Amino acid sequence: MDKERPIAGRLFAADSDKLLGYMYEGQYIGEQRQENDEKRIKFGEDVGFVKSFSDALFLLAMEADLTKNQAKVVMCIPKYLRYNTGMIAHGNGIPFKIDDFVEKLKMPRRSVYEAIEHLINKGVICKVKVLDDIEYYANPFIFTKGQYINDTLYSQFRNTKWVAEHELLCEKYIKEKTKDL
Repeated sequence: MDKERPIAGRLFAADSDKLLGYMYEGQYIGEQRQENDEKRIKFGEDVGFVKSFSDALFLLAMEADLTKNQAKVVMCIPKYLRYNTGMIAHGNGIPFKIDDFVEKLKMPRRSVYEAIEHLINKGVICKVKVLDDIEYYANPFIFTKGQYINDTLYSQFRNTKWVAEHELLCEKYIKEKTKDL
């Protein structure tokens, strides 16, 4: 096999500690599946989706002290998240306002306002004033749409604990992938 690719794992005999060989990135054990494999089901093709980071969501659930109303706002955000910008907005790009959350979540205005303020204080979202308008952005280190984030979005959240948590996970991943090299 291609010895220039990074080693992804080692193969040992099932009945001893004898090293049989190495697995390289891109290789796998088992039956190779073809694109037309009848065992596979195409899933979620016509619905919206977001990228969420499981460790960040777990940390959010465990440490952010979310009330039911705050959790409802968090769960509403992915549906209205814009690609690569992190803006919480309608499909036409018009930014979400407090009243939009009130309407969509069927919650009292004061409850929505308090929930959003708590999420801002926890670094889950941020509020940005643009001229006379307020825009809300989601922390891309918790959930995002698209493959990229811009520098402005990064700068809004660079000092939150979610960045540190994300960077620790990246460091751990890199160490695990390179420990045998």
